[in-house]
Amino acid sequence: MNLETGMFSKQQSPARATTWHQRSWKFTATVIVAAVLIIAQLTTYKPHFDAHLAKHHILRRLQEQPSLRLSFQLKRKPMYVHGASSFDVVATPTRKQSPDGDSLVYMYDGLATFEQDGEKHEYSLVDGTAYYTNHPVGRNASKSGCLPAGFVPPIETLLSAIDTASTATHLVANDMAEVVCPRGSLMAFTFAGENYLLCMPQHHHGGFQIFGEDLDIDFRYEDSVPVIEAPSIPADVEAYCGKVPFNGAIAPSATSLFHRSFSDEPIK
Repeated sequence: MNLETGMFSKQQSPARATTWHQRSWKFTATVIVAAVLIIAQLTTYKPHFDAHLAKHHILRRLQEQPSLRLSFQLKRKPMYVHGASSFDVVATPTRKQSPDGDSLVYMYDGLATFEQDGEKHEYSLVDGTAYYTNHPVGRNASKSGCLPAGFVPPIETLLSAIDTASTATHLVANDMAEVVCPRGSLMAFTFAGENYLLCMPQHHHGGFQIFGEDLDIDFRYEDSVPVIEAPSIPADVEAYCGKVPFNGAIAPSATSLFHRSFSDEPIK
């Protein structure tokens, strides 16, 4: 009996060894596959996570920075403003009461200046009202007025668009993304009906870039605070100046704003 039992045990040992070997192999294979899947998921999620952090960093800096400089580069001649294919807009954020009075919100004043044929054209956005000032050649006198309220999109609407940005890894090939935004976070968003790419460089303390089919914008953070004041206009004219809609929908597309010269708008 003991001999038979011993023989049976000896006969089962190879079978058990084979079973444990198979189980061990299956367990190891399962662990490897699971690890690969987890790594793949993390690799896929990382760009989304990076984009999430990047855009919130941008929004925070845009609100906290004393001033911003937006450098526009227009890519099509019909979009040129007073003959210029590139120009800067200086903007300063201010905290003000929301229209409903429930909270404090960030609004922006802005200033852009152009020179063409010796004339100086100045556009400003102050406390929600858009102004145009013309400085004629050889004359000290200038003429100022307000622009239609719907003519200038409020700067904060661009912030709302940036807040919807998501990673662009599925839209741009890796090699192209590395050229456009080397070692940075590349995101995509829609603003005023146009598609844009946003690049937050690896060293993002200086600002970020936005690329579009018709125009590019380079955002730079600045420490100095420029003085942006409303021009002096007659009181009866000022009474009819409208306010740029706060956080409202933008009727014209961003590029359509450049299809005609700002000087074509009559001064009210």
